[in-house]
Amino acid sequence: MSPELLFSLTGLGLCCLGAVALFSQRSLLRRILAVNICGSGIFLLMIGTAYDPTGGPPDPVLHALVLTGIVIAVSITAFALALATRLSDVTVQQHRTFGRSARLKYTGYEAPGCLPESAALLNGYAPLNRQVSTPGERLLSDEEGGEDGHEP
Repeated sequence: MSPELLFSLTGLGLCCLGAVALFSQRSLLRRILAVNICGSGIFLLMIGTAYDPTGGPPDPVLHALVLTGIVIAVSITAFALALATRLSDVTVQQHRTFGRSARLKYTGYEAPGCLPESAALLNGYAPLNRQVSTPGERLLSDEEGGEDGHEP
């Protein structure tokens, strides 16, 4: 088996594996890793393409692009992990602040049923177990409203 075919097939396999994992995983960390695996597969495809079967030197432009892509991939991964950590911290803080029986400002949209309650709280949606009589009604905490928590 020639080296360019080996690199190309391995790169194609990694790219497909990363794409499948990207769309099948729910965890944010696993999705970030799936994007990295897909990127590694693309780098291998580019290296396989740069190989010269006649024995000449490989294409230096593609090698330079791969090296630049590796540097960019590392920095984007660090940024994505920092964002994921921040999102996790905000979600946990929102859950601790409002609790399960939270009353938030009603934004006019009910939270989709597929979102967990912490994500609905983070996005500012009203809890699903609360029925709102009119679209303009706002849910307020006891500190903001009257005795029953609504505006007078």
